[in-house]
Amino acid sequence: MAGGQAIALEMDVTRKSDAERTVAETAAGQFDILVNNAGIARVMPTMEIDENDWDEHIAVNAKGVLFCFQAASRQMIQHGNGGCIITILSTAARLPAGPTTALGASMASKHAMLGLIQQMSQEVAPPEFS
Repeated sequence: MAGGQAIALEMDVTRKSDAERTVAETAAGQFDILVNNAGIARVMPTMEIDENDWDEHIAVNAKGVLFCFQAASRQMIQHGNGGCIITILSTAARLPAGPTTALGASMASKHAMLGLIQQMSQEVAPPEFS
């Protein structure tokens, strides 16, 4: 968009307070778009995934999407002009990566992301987009 503005802010998507703060700082003007693009994909055999690896994948890939979606949606609804939320997913959200790829935690978290964005979009989108 000609004449548009963009700003970059540092945040930790695994912290709800960071998502809310970042959106609030950004939303001083009109808040039109969010791109959820944070993600991790650590390669390791599924049998070697430990609790910390699992929790980190779920926190960044799924919880981060939830918190950012919630904060952005609230601002967009409050402004009353709609908006667009784009969530970047890998093919791991729909297709198995294969036995030698070793992306079990990543795939599980990407499936969670897909389910979340499908459900959240149904809940907040106007009926003509549902």
